[in-house]
Amino acid sequence: MKPLKARALYPSSNEWGIPDLRIDRQAEIVPPVMPWGSRSRGAKMTGTWVFYVDDYRFGALEKQPLQLVATGCNGAAELNFTIYDQATRAEAIWATYRKRAVARQWQDAGINVLVDLNVPEQLRDLCLLGVPLGWRSFATRSYSARPEALRSEWRAAREFAGDALTMLVFSGGPDTEKLCRELPGTVYVPGHWETP
Repeated sequence: MKPLKARALYPSSNEWGIPDLRIDRQAEIVPPVMPWGSRSRGAKMTGTWVFYVDDYRFGALEKQPLQLVATGCNGAAELNFTIYDQATRAEAIWATYRKRAVARQWQDAGINVLVDLNVPEQLRDLCLLGVPLGWRSFATRSYSARPEALRSEWRAAREFAGDALTMLVFSGGPDTEKLCRELPGTVYVPGHWETP
């Protein structure tokens, strides 16, 4: 007996069935940039949502992705499921599938998307499955103690986007802000808990 083949909800160009993003739905960074959960989920927000918060804050969005559409936002970074340095490749594939499937639903509902790059470097090849070449809109959360991680994420994004890169860098403090001035195409946005 042949095993049943699952029907893919979205087109996929990779062996894992991770959905391909629509290149016509790339986000520009429209202010305000707000972390999910920083205001009421029913409140209107016409800017850009980011998900560099504890996973439980956006868990309901995985089940009901169109809640985000109801906010009236212009765009959103992909969900950032926590993946630690010691995570297996299988865990990274599952997290990538989950965030890419939600992002594709947002795109089909009219929301523009930034690809999340905030994953351990050794798993980054998996986090880019389903991202078409020529993609130019990326996002990450930065940490002042890890500037090399930001440089590495920027290089990975630049391979896709070339000079057309737009990369939202959320948080990290003054050192990160300074580094962003050296990395063409990056836009630094302080975390909502940082002093402007």
